[in-house]
Amino acid sequence: MKKILLTGGCSFSAPYSEDWKKTWTDYVNKKYNFDGFVHTGLGASGNELITYRLLYYIDKLLELQKNEEIQIYLAVMWSQVDRIDLFTNNDNLNMDTDNGNIVDFESIDSNIVFKNEDTFIQKVNSFMGKNSGFIRPGGKPYDEDFYRTDNPKQRKWLVDYYNQHYTDEYAIIQTLKNISLIQSQCDKHNIKCLMFGMENLFDNQRINIDHYPKLKSFLNIVNWDKFIFYEGNNGLYEYTQLNSLDTWEDNFHPHSSTHKHFIDNFDKEIKKIWKIK
Repeated sequence: MKKILLTGGCSFSAPYSEDWKKTWTDYVNKKYNFDGFVHTGLGASGNELITYRLLYYIDKLLELQKNEEIQIYLAVMWSQVDRIDLFTNNDNLNMDTDNGNIVDFESIDSNIVFKNEDTFIQKVNSFMGKNSGFIRPGGKPYDEDFYRTDNPKQRKWLVDYYNQHYTDEYAIIQTLKNISLIQSQCDKHNIKCLMFGMENLFDNQRINIDHYPKLKSFLNIVNWDKFIFYEGNNGLYEYTQLNSLDTWEDNFHPHSSTHKHFIDNFDKEIKKIWKIK
C-alpha cells in the first residue's frame, strides 16, 4: 500500500525550492519514505485558509483512494491565531504580490497527478475573468505606510476589518473549530493525523486565552493527543529561539537545518502518533 503525505501550514510549512529554506514538510516526506506528497503550505496563511486547502485535498485524495490502495497521512503546522483570512470575489482587491494576491486551493507542491474536473461555475467564472478566494492579511495590519501599498483598496479593506470587526476571542474560537474539523475528517476517513503549532498558539505576546475564561470549554473539542508541543505548548518558533538554532536573516523563520533538528527531536512522538516504525 502506498503512503501519501498531505501537509498544511503557513511559511513555516511552505515548499521552498532553495535548500536553506526547505521546511519540515520536505524533510518528513523523505525521512519517513512516503510514496507521494501534497504540500499545501503557503506563506502568510491563517488557519482558515490552511483548513480550506487541507479539506480540498483530503477530498481529492479520497477520490484517488477509490482506485488505488493508499494510506493518507496528514501533518499540519497551525499558523498564528490572529491571521484571519478573508474571502472575496472582488478582483479590485487583488494584488500581484506573494502575500497580497487572492488564493484558493492552488499553488501546491505535489508529485501526484489529480484528475482535472472544472465545474460549470468555475468555467463560467474563468471565462468572465472573475477571481474569488482568500486574501491573507498575514496578521494584524501594520500601522506603517508600507503595509499593502500596492493596492490601497486592499489595505483599507483589511485595516477596516481589523479595526471594526476583529476580536482575539473570535480568532481563538475559529482556530479551535478548524483544528477540530480537520481532526474529525481524519477520524472519519481513517487518515493518520499529526499536528504542530508554528508558535504557542494561545499564549504569546499577542494573544492569551486566559483572558477569555469562557473559551476554555472549547479546548475540549480538540484531541490534543494528536499534537506535538515543545516544553508546554510551544511550537517551532519557540523551539528555534530557546535552542538558539539557525534562522533566516529575519531571525524569525527557521533555517532548513532547524526544521530537520525539530523533526529529529520528536521522531519517537511522530512515530507513535502515526503508528509507524
